[in-house]
Amino acid sequence: MSKSKKSQVLVAASCLAMLSLFLSDITFSKSSTVRRLLLGEGYDFYATDARDLTEEMKYVMEEEMLDAQEEAHREHAFLHNLIDTEGEDIFDDPWHDPFGTGGHEEPLYDHEEISARALNRLRLLRDPTLDLVHDLRYMMLGHPSAILKYGHYGQMYSYPALISHGGTPGQITRRVAHIGDGLSGPRYISSCLQSLVEEYAAYPEHQNMDVIVLDYFSKATDGLYPLVRRLRARYPDAIIIVLRVWKPTHINWIKDGKRRGSLKDWGDHMSQLLDKTLRYGTEEWFHYFNNTRVQLEWQDFTDRDRILHHVVQEFGVKLFRLETDTNPKMAIWKNHDMFYPDYVHVSVIGHRHLYFAIMHFVNEAVNEEGYDPSTAQQSTWGQGDSCHSWYTDGVINVRKSNNLKKEEFRVGASFTNYDSHVVYALSTGMDHPNSGGHIWVNNPFHGPRHLILSYMTTGPAPSKYPTVDITVETLQGTVINTTTLVPLTTLYESKLVHAIKTSVVATIPHGEFKLFWSRQETGRLGETRPFRITAVQVVSTDVVEGGVMGPPAYFDSLGQFGP
Repeated sequence: MSKSKKSQVLVAASCLAMLSLFLSDITFSKSSTVRRLLLGEGYDFYATDARDLTEEMKYVMEEEMLDAQEEAHREHAFLHNLIDTEGEDIFDDPWHDPFGTGGHEEPLYDHEEISARALNRLRLLRDPTLDLVHDLRYMMLGHPSAILKYGHYGQMYSYPALISHGGTPGQITRRVAHIGDGLSGPRYISSCLQSLVEEYAAYPEHQNMDVIVLDYFSKATDGLYPLVRRLRARYPDAIIIVLRVWKPTHINWIKDGKRRGSLKDWGDHMSQLLDKTLRYGTEEWFHYFNNTRVQLEWQDFTDRDRILHHVVQEFGVKLFRLETDTNPKMAIWKNHDMFYPDYVHVSVIGHRHLYFAIMHFVNEAVNEEGYDPSTAQQSTWGQGDSCHSWYTDGVINVRKSNNLKKEEFRVGASFTNYDSHVVYALSTGMDHPNSGGHIWVNNPFHGPRHLILSYMTTGPAPSKYPTVDITVETLQGTVINTTTLVPLTTLYESKLVHAIKTSVVATIPHGEFKLFWSRQETGRLGETRPFRITAVQVVSTDVVEGGVMGPPAYFDSLGQFGP
């Protein structure tokens, strides 16, 4: 047996001996402190006594401790070239490596630390809601993905997937509708909710929803109130849960009395000073976080919290608040493992935490408040909507003139921070940038509706895109409206940006119409690209800003859209 293997065996033996005493002590203890360790603050209703630990849970505990010890040993050996991994990724378990970095700088034989970690993992691995009614139908709006390793997305461990699988990856036990995505604010979803739900489920009986989760705190001012209002009108009895999840980037870094950026900017600044990467959440990161007297303060959440207050009071939603503190440092100390090292995305452990919080509300509604899916009412879509967006999926399902083509652009990810991806537009193409085109649009509703167009823009001036005249006509040639669109955004001040803009171009009655565009002038300085459309919406006349389905802006990869 190799020296390293002998070391592992000795470590495992000592760990098991310690474990037997430790578990024995826990099993017969009635300490609320132990219950908090196992179940976490706010989850005491899951167990009335620490003796609720089952043999299965003790087995899980044992496995977790051994795995944690082995991980620490292998990491130590790897860093000191004591073992040959032969290219194998030894940190391939997201539960044991929640940040996906393999960067836990823990002592090799720190049994107390490993025991604490194992206890926490046991709490995370236990699902107390498996006996809930499995017939409930869930709809997730604005949900992000869990990030497992080095910025790569993994849906398996996101909280929508955990709900689908009853808390653990495996057989699907609950029906979960994924509507929209984490890159879109609630504005587009609120305008096009009917279209999105019908795209997910064509049959009306499949559109009934019992539990609706909204994860839009960062973008609450961009349409959360009208979205909740429309959801409550459609699903008057549904359990609607709004997540108030702050991020480390919501914490301002203050220096010399002025805001220098966010907590992430402080981390980047320290990395430059140290001439090495200071990774968020590591022991080294906390060393500087605790000892450099960094001054921090929260962003102003007043407007967002006002909206949350109104939706709770007016529409009876349930609000989950991620634990915070008036002192931002204390909030980070309490919740640092909720976030990925990019300071923005929720970690695997964070998604697990949100899963438990959501299921707590569901448990409360079903078992204490008497929610019954068999008697839940479903109303109408109100004035309805008919939306078509091909920006993120490239599926163009509107009639168009023969000279139009689908363009695709592989871009970096200003808002996703990591993987590149593809976005799409409808245009005359780079070979014919001065040409015009037309599409057919239909208002299937009885009564006037706003016709909204989404199109690509740049900023600051001058725009790379041409100013165009828009004409909307009946099929018989009667002009309904004409307007001019200037594809220029001023929202980002002097930053070079490629963005999507939405504009109301007409109010149309029931029926089918043609929408034409033509360039005002040709050969204007800087206007080298064709006019590019990404979506068309036929919505209520109450809607004046249709939002964006997908990333609203890019600050990199600008050249991918053309010269």
